[in-house]
Amino acid sequence: MAEYRYATMAEVGPVAWDEVAASSSGAWVWHVASVIAALATWPRHSDRSFAVLDESGAAVAIVPLHKITDRMARLVQASRLLSVGGPAILDSSGYRVRRGVAEAVCERIDALLEEEKASWAEAVVAPVTPIVRTHVLSANPLAEFGFADCSRTSWVVDLQREEADIRAGYSQMTRRQLRKAEEEPYSLREARGAADCERYRRLHEETCSRTGAAALPAAYMEAIFRDVVPRGFARVLFLERKGDVVAAQNTGIWKGGALYWSGASLDERGGGDNRILFDAQIMAARDAGCQFYDAGQAYPFTKDPKEKGLSDFKASFGAMLARFPHGRRIVGSRSARWLAGLRLARAVSRGEQI
Repeated sequence: MAEYRYATMAEVGPVAWDEVAASSSGAWVWHVASVIAALATWPRHSDRSFAVLDESGAAVAIVPLHKITDRMARLVQASRLLSVGGPAILDSSGYRVRRGVAEAVCERIDALLEEEKASWAEAVVAPVTPIVRTHVLSANPLAEFGFADCSRTSWVVDLQREEADIRAGYSQMTRRQLRKAEEEPYSLREARGAADCERYRRLHEETCSRTGAAALPAAYMEAIFRDVVPRGFARVLFLERKGDVVAAQNTGIWKGGALYWSGASLDERGGGDNRILFDAQIMAARDAGCQFYDAGQAYPFTKDPKEKGLSDFKASFGAMLARFPHGRRIVGSRSARWLAGLRLARAVSRGEQI
């Protein structure tokens, strides 16, 4: 039986790490080393990503992973592990090897849960990840790694059509607002560089001030503009009117799939400027050979006005509901399980997404 070892992302090195990401159908933009490092700049996040090494010392699987530290009742500190992307194994691995690697991944996650005294581990997989979009009838890919299924849904636009056919699927309101927004002169341009990063940051902070949302760290935005955008893993688009940036949108793109990443605007989210950007990013992704565009998580039956507004906006681009794989793994001592159950009950009672 093969023996596997573990290494941190720093020990593997970003080049070798990204080579595994490129060679696995279970990997997407979230697995790229620079994106993982950018997420570690978020408050209370610390990088715990690891790779599984075979007997020759070569990486055969990578797991983007962050420890998130929360506080309960202002005094009790609790933590959890979050894998944005989920584990990814090299496609060249045969069935028996894959099973052994998957077991090694589970063992390492369980060990980290104990070491970090974390309540649980959870993982999400982008709907446009190749293993998801090419195996529509398969189980949640996280089941292979012992994660209980608690999948959500996302609004996804099928790009395997002509432009006119895609736009014909837009809602009447979206088509009307696109026409109205185009009545006044505007220009679109791709954003890049430190100056545009600062413009995006200011616009983002203005948006958060208006909506009450928590602003993303400046270090995170700098990392995206410095390390992710230049490599083509993200495309940030600015909409300008009279020489001023009034809206911006960031789309992740790789391996034939595109995904709405973030956005900011002086107008409300559902306004015409935001629809122009969404339409432009959808068509650019189609021209780049992408099969699907993930517009974001769906809330089809929510009673929350904010969630309903977001969901309806994304659905208005002729999107269809698609599986958004999500999983949770709880192991460890009785006290750890009790704490996990308490945190779950608390989140459910508040109507939080868990």
